Formats: sequence, structure tokens, C-alpha cells
Amino acid sequence: MSQPFTLDDFRLQFVQILKMKKADSFANWRGIGDKLEDPEGAEAAMRRAVQIIDAMLPEERDDPNIIDDLRRNRIADTAKTEPEQVSGLLKQFEMVREMMERMQSMTLWQRIKLVLGFGTFPGAPPDAT
Repeated sequence: MSQPFTLDDFRLQFVQILKMKKADSFANWRGIGDKLEDPEGAEAAMRRAVQIIDAMLPEERDDPNIIDDLRRNRIADTAKTEPEQVSGLLKQFEMVREMMERMQSMTLWQRIKLVLGFGTFPGAPPDAT
């Protein structure tokens, strides 16, 4: 059984993309760019996400469900951002975590088809085209 996807894993993904200097081209990938709400661009949004995660305590990164309004405000103050941005990051994280869990249940062939655009996630509704 694999380990759960944590905010530390999420942060690592951002850091790796930023190191490759491919953040803005990453935003142009199918379905990714339209999910970013930051008008400054993908790189600024990823740097802000890393800053927010760095402001969290280890137990918050392990279990984001414990982050209540008081913790959210502390994280926002420490990261020099707004509580709404912390909430947005947590929502994005939950979406990615669900996607990762769904991908783990897929076979290698299903994953390849998904990446190439020929497949769908298990349980996803068929296209209405």
C-alpha cells in the first residue's frame, strides 16, 4: 500500500517545476492553465503556494483537515498572503490528491491512454460529444 499524498509532496512538485524554469509553459498544458487564478502567471502562483505550505506546521502539512479559521489566518499572516489564498491552495491540493488516488487504481495502460488524451479516469462520465 502506498503512502498518502501530502502537502509536502504537493510542495515538492512545485519546487521541481520551478527549478526546471518551466512554470509558465506548464500552465499551458491542457486543463492546467484555466485552473490557475493568478493573473501574475504560473510561476508567481507556484512560488506563493510554496510560501503558504512553508508557513504551515508539520502536522498541518500531514493532515490539512485540521486547518481551521484560526490556523488559516496564522498561515496567511506568516506567508504574507490572504486567508482566501490559503483556502484556494487547500482546495487545489484536495483536487490533486483525489486525482493521485484515482490514478493509483489505474493500470499502466490506462495511465498511458490518459496522458495521451485517449482515456478517462475510472468512474468519470463519458464525454457528451
